[in-house]
Amino acid sequence: MVSTSIGFEKDPKQEIKIKPAYISVGGLFSHGYVFFVPTYQRGYAWGESEIEDFLNDLDKCYDARKEGSSQHHFFGGVVSVQHSIPGGTHRNKYELVDGQQRIVTFVILMSQVINLYKQLAAEVASVEDSNGQRFLPKRINKLEEMYLKAEIELNREVYIFNTLKLSKSDQHYFQNILDMHRPVPERESHHRLLHAFDSIRKKIDSYLAPLSDISDKLDVLERIEEIVDKDCTVIHIVTYNKKDAYRLFQVLNDRGINLTEGDLLRAKTLEMLDHSNFESHQESIEKIWDDILIDHPNETERFLRWIYESHEATRPGKSTLFDDFLEGFYPQHSSTYLTQKEAKNIVHTTSNLKTEFDRCRGLVKGDWPFLLAPPLTLWHTNRLVLLVAELKHTNCIPLLLAACKLDPGKFDQIVQLTERFFFRYKLICNQHITPLNNIYHKEAQRIHDNPDAYQVASYRTALQSLQNRKASDTTFESLFTERLTYNPGASNKKIKYFLLTAEYYLRWYDNGAVGDPKCYNHERIFDFATTTIEHVYPQTPASSVQNSQIDPLKNSLGNLTILGPMDNKTADNSDFATKQSILTSSLVLMNQRIAVNTDWNQATIQARTDMLQDLAMKVFTV
Repeated sequence: MVSTSIGFEKDPKQEIKIKPAYISVGGLFSHGYVFFVPTYQRGYAWGESEIEDFLNDLDKCYDARKEGSSQHHFFGGVVSVQHSIPGGTHRNKYELVDGQQRIVTFVILMSQVINLYKQLAAEVASVEDSNGQRFLPKRINKLEEMYLKAEIELNREVYIFNTLKLSKSDQHYFQNILDMHRPVPERESHHRLLHAFDSIRKKIDSYLAPLSDISDKLDVLERIEEIVDKDCTVIHIVTYNKKDAYRLFQVLNDRGINLTEGDLLRAKTLEMLDHSNFESHQESIEKIWDDILIDHPNETERFLRWIYESHEATRPGKSTLFDDFLEGFYPQHSSTYLTQKEAKNIVHTTSNLKTEFDRCRGLVKGDWPFLLAPPLTLWHTNRLVLLVAELKHTNCIPLLLAACKLDPGKFDQIVQLTERFFFRYKLICNQHITPLNNIYHKEAQRIHDNPDAYQVASYRTALQSLQNRKASDTTFESLFTERLTYNPGASNKKIKYFLLTAEYYLRWYDNGAVGDPKCYNHERIFDFATTTIEHVYPQTPASSVQNSQIDPLKNSLGNLTILGPMDNKTADNSDFATKQSILTSSLVLMNQRIAVNTDWNQATIQARTDMLQDLAMKVFTV
């Protein structure tokens, strides 16, 4: 095993090269390194599952050692930035950019080994074991110097440094638990530190529990030492500037806790404010970032991408979100020395980012972002639910984020235009989404540039142009009935959506379909989830009901309607005469229209198909 760290070398073209070499965890600490987690880094993040994985890995190595063999386990990468210690005698300290979680956990493990050695030393003293009294203090001292404390000469004076110092929010608590105190946790990272500390102690105690002889207990602790010294390996990548470190920070995986772009942005913004002049600003945005980064990493990335698209009118690169976001939102990152104004702007931007995250969390669920007041009703808010939560059209969220700056009426107009156009353009005409995304981005930018002057007419004009080019009346009409044919093995959501929407706008259609589609009864709001699609002529008719002439039409749009779940169960596979009474008493206007037919046949199905298609041509157009 190579017991040296990886360094960076630069060729004449200034390209970074990495020489991969492995080092055991014990080998890493034997170099006398002093590690510190910068104040701007996130707190300890390993929870129950990560600690369980760590202990399972320890178990495997322990069992192998117990059987007289060994099993190596690779624990990933550790990225640090080397800094000289002023006044030190050729000693450096290493800023942990990545690998905090595993380094902290190994220090906790070895602190527990040290504590148990101290307990055994007390037992040895009580039985006057002279040999144990000689070697155990030396063993304890050696391990403490490796994993807990380091003596460093500064200007001819010897000082004691912590081998590992955590971020400002965690260090005091961490030191307390290493000193065998049990302070009350004040934040989530404290709970995790305490859980790691207790779980590791419980694991070692399980190895010791069956043993009564001191010599056997020493064998257990020495076995753990050997595992850490020889079997547990990492890659230590030493960089000499933070830019190089952050590049690696983006690609290395922190043992199951992915370092997201949100973590990177948090770290970078706090680092920018890492100066005594900006301490209050740093504390402010640290709390803001705690609120921002509460979602699953995948959600955090998705929200950041939507926010970037909303403001920058383009998509960030697939692998450059951190860099793109930094350039777009935090231009101060390139300043050598921050001014007070720049520091305040960083706080302001981060505060606004939290607001945007809160909006993303609401919009993705279909939550209306305003207080509801007339003339808008719950019917209007339900259109947002249908668009985003039911039809799953989240591409429009960058536009909706920007539209939150408008008045509720304009926001509603944008939602309704988007909903109807998306149905036509994508769900029926199946056109590529990129041109529509481009419109969303451009309109979002127009709103951000001047929300007070923004007019929805510009959005309508852009959609009309795309409609004429990619989703013309001819294309829409030719594909309409084909795309809305019932598929017994599918969800058929777009059919349900269309039938619900057709019902809402049926009276407007009856009155001549003038102007934008209008729902005349906002009191009726159908629940999308519980509303069912009903076949007027049964989907699986009994032999007494089966009609060979209309059987081929049973899954066509003209034979489909909507019912509540109880009515659907009652109607079941009954014939038309039986269903007429259910349809007559239905609150759904289109069902009442079906019920007035004296018979349900090819002609009535075709007539209803033609009516629904004509209604669609008028409703789903901009």
